[in-house]
Amino acid sequence: MTFVRTVVGPNAKPGLDIVRLTERNDEQGLAMVREHAPFTPMPADTQLRLRDPVVLIRSPLRVVFSYAGLDQVWQTEWRGQLQLPAIIRIAIRDGATGRVLNVSSAAIVHISAPAECVRAKDPQGCITGGPQADDQKKEGGIP
Repeated sequence: MTFVRTVVGPNAKPGLDIVRLTERNDEQGLAMVREHAPFTPMPADTQLRLRDPVVLIRSPLRVVFSYAGLDQVWQTEWRGQLQLPAIIRIAIRDGATGRVLNVSSAAIVHISAPAECVRAKDPQGCITGGPQADDQKKEGGIP
């Protein structure tokens, strides 16, 4: 999961951070790792240079994300959608039993625009038609 948030931490300067949560295998097994980088508008094909990896949780515990739109139908992935999910569920599972632990939670998403719309020539059109709509306008595909 990758998202942008306000910079937090002691001595942090005002700004935004790109944060990525990902599972990785290392010599101690599977772990959920958080990395970050300062947010700056950049071309879509730019490779992110994330830094400061921090292990958040290790096997046998697993973090599982699921996503729901305004229809509240849960999905394991959220790709190619016109809108961001309305709710994200964060489930902590015991890897040995598969049981969901009581510390699991859900969060309401307070932003409803894809990150690609930040640099769009027509942000509102991008939000309502998706990031592809702005690209099609540039290519003459949408009047």
